[in-house]
Amino acid sequence: LISSETDYEFLEPVRQSGTAAILPKPFTLPSLRQALMASVDFSPNAVKAHNLRLTGLRVLIADDSRSARSHARRVLENLGGENFIEAVNGREALRILATDRFDLIVTDWHMPECDGLELTRHIRHDPRHQHVPVLMITSETNQALLDHAIRTGVSAICPKVFDPQTVMRILNSLLDAARPRSVS
Repeated sequence: LISSETDYEFLEPVRQSGTAAILPKPFTLPSLRQALMASVDFSPNAVKAHNLRLTGLRVLIADDSRSARSHARRVLENLGGENFIEAVNGREALRILATDRFDLIVTDWHMPECDGLELTRHIRHDPRHQHVPVLMITSETNQALLDHAIRTGVSAICPKVFDPQTVMRILNSLLDAARPRSVS
């Protein structure tokens, strides 16, 4: 996307919807080159799922942005996911978790009513869900805050945009760690 818009409130939903690159006007040749490379590398349909086994897994996606939920779902579907429930915020996710079980929870960090950290705290204190991997999607870059999220119980953090290659790498690691091990 090439835009003269600089307002974060306007650009953030666009970025969350899966835009590969936002290029401000005026732009330089190096920034154009970088945006083009990001766009070429970004293709949800081009990702091969390799050993990733999302088929049959129940996935809860919690995000207050409809476009971000749709983008996350598309990426996960392209990785083999089939069984999704969506929540518009952490509070709705908690209502769903009261009656449902999931194999993976994908949550945004910043949401109204109950954010991703509070949702994760509840999950980690609930014996029915405390073992479920929590993948947090965020544009947060402050390392101290990211470390705090991990200490809170977040299993992994994925930067926005929800890049298919990055998601596949993270999920391979998360789901491999969550699989039961045979005792030799």
